[in-house]
Amino acid sequence: MRQQTKNWIDEFGDRYDKVILAMNSQLGPYPQHSSRKPVWKDSFTSKDVAAFEQALTTWENLDKAIVAQRKSWNEKERDLNECMREYLEFLADMKAVPEPYREGVWSCAWSRGHASGWGDVYCNLSELVNIFKP
Repeated sequence: MRQQTKNWIDEFGDRYDKVILAMNSQLGPYPQHSSRKPVWKDSFTSKDVAAFEQALTTWENLDKAIVAQRKSWNEKERDLNECMREYLEFLADMKAVPEPYREGVWSCAWSRGHASGWGDVYCNLSELVNIFKP
């Protein structure tokens, strides 16, 4: 189990709604461009060409930085999602499910609930895990 997952268990216990808020605050907003890509005009002068070249160079440099920020954000999101999966499996007592069925149970819960958020994934996971409990 990842350290982040253990921290969530220690700090929030079974309050998965609080974990979702904590996860979203750690992740922050998705990096966006602050400006639009420059567009070439139909009529132009030599000054327009120089200004366009400068604006495009500036935008391309910004784009490279945004791409790097997005890559970092996506990696962080993937790690937090894996921690959230561990956390929800812990809460739902996934150990009650025999090993060969665990991935299928998770996939079913995920497919049923992910469009509505982590709370629905957890509810579906709990229901499916209860099938395996005596």
